[in-house]
Amino acid sequence: VTMIQRLSEDHLYWVLAFLLWATKEGETWAIKRYFSKVPALIRPLFVPYVINRLRKIYVAVGVGRHTDDVREKKWKEDFIALNAVLGDKPFMLTHQQPSTADVIVYSFLAPIFKLKELACFENVIHFLKESAPQLIAYHDRIH
Repeated sequence: VTMIQRLSEDHLYWVLAFLLWATKEGETWAIKRYFSKVPALIRPLFVPYVINRLRKIYVAVGVGRHTDDVREKKWKEDFIALNAVLGDKPFMLTHQQPSTADVIVYSFLAPIFKLKELACFENVIHFLKESAPQLIAYHDRIH
């Protein structure tokens, strides 16, 4: 469980968050979704401030220092590793019942499929279909 948790929370989280908040497609969606209720008078100052702070955080944790190609390579490796752990089991660690690892992995897969219309996740979904089909079946089964 610890390996899955660390891979997901300490690495995959940051790469996926970067896709959502630091790509043009993701940023546009996030601004509409999260900042629509910010008063119009302060929105022009507040939104760029938050986005800039997020970009600084991404640099501080490392993901913002990589090129798009390196970030893509990293999330692909993460999903391949999770797919290998899952194998042909119905759950991440056992054949019998879900565990904490399943909660963790599902919490990273669910937003990708929920927001599949966003261009920033199209490549991720295409990759999962081609290279990690067990994770898609796993998501669908648990969902």
